Amino acid sequence: MPSQDPMNPAVIQESAALAGGHPRTDDVLPHLPEEAEYYATLIDWNDPHDPLRLLHDPQNRLNGRAGAITPHDGLLDTVPGCQHAFGSNALLNIAPEWLTDTANLEPGLAYIAGHPEINHVLLSGFDGFGLSMQQLSILLGRLRAISHVQIIRLTTELPVRQPRRIYENEQLLELLRAHSTPERRIYVTAHITHPRELTAEAKLSLEALQQAGAIVVNRTLLMRGINDDAAVLGELLDKLVWAGVAPYYLAMTNPNGAHEAHAIPLVRAYELVEEAKALTTGLGKRVRLSMNHASGIVEVLAVEDGRAYMKLYRAGDARQGRFVMRDCGPELTWFDELHVTESEARAAAESEASAALETGGDLWLEPAPDVRIDWKQGELSEEIVSINMMPIGD
Repeated sequence: MPSQDPMNPAVIQESAALAGGHPRTDDVLPHLPEEAEYYATLIDWNDPHDPLRLLHDPQNRLNGRAGAITPHDGLLDTVPGCQHAFGSNALLNIAPEWLTDTANLEPGLAYIAGHPEINHVLLSGFDGFGLSMQQLSILLGRLRAISHVQIIRLTTELPVRQPRRIYENEQLLELLRAHSTPERRIYVTAHITHPRELTAEAKLSLEALQQAGAIVVNRTLLMRGINDDAAVLGELLDKLVWAGVAPYYLAMTNPNGAHEAHAIPLVRAYELVEEAKALTTGLGKRVRLSMNHASGIVEVLAVEDGRAYMKLYRAGDARQGRFVMRDCGPELTWFDELHVTESEARAAAESEASAALETGGDLWLEPAPDVRIDWKQGELSEEIVSINMMPIGD
């Protein structure tokens, strides 16, 4: 009798028989049956801790929503369905429940068309290749009709989950050829978490995207028990580079989200990333450690001697890349848990008081002095001068 694990291939087939020949996707995965069958062949079913088995678990999946790493909850929307995140960047909601009425796209498209500074549009809230071909064709066509939109970016798991849906889908590839040109590219952010996912079929799908004119980059979620090993991450970085895929971000797992059990402390995550980068080539070393905070991107520059050094790219903030320092204990996993350092709090208070005297206005968007960091024998020293930043959320 087969194990009752709903991800076991035998149970998939049993479920199929009960459903009249088709697997019951609510018992297996919220994707098409061929995905469950393909991915199941990659798993060592004799190992309950096999990383791909854990990734196959619906609780550890993005459930079709690759945008779940960059969610579109609407809370920061500039107009319904569209967030003007940074100066040149906008996020357009493509979640299925939002696209049930195509009229929902109009406010966002009109906003983008009316703001020539926006040249980069990220399709967020769902796997971009999970849309129907009709939906994707209309969406890409409407965005390409806006002359100042140079880059369209979407996120997807399909290269490793359902690779045949890419390399055998001539309609999709022709759509990419039409809309991704040397002057105006489509970028595809793949979500590849473990080097074993980069099978021959997966690489065929990545090559098909590249041959169609798309630029493929990768974002990996750091997950305890799945890829929290420097050798595994180093192998992943190597294989991505060899496949012509630029490692983009290694992202921290939000301890307050669906993947709470897989969250890694920031101190350990930084050590892992640096150890992995030491094992790969210069091309692999381009990858950055980041957090997708509710209010924007947090790039982790270094974690040394109980202190985290970061840059903030806060949605709606006129000045991007604010440098901040936070005290960081060994078990802390997320930006909100970190404590403002005394020197930063003092500098921020002095800056705010000075601005209040001089202008009486809001200092949040005032220019700040440059940050100067003294480097000694390759290590970040304690001496950091001219800091004028406010904590995120203030």
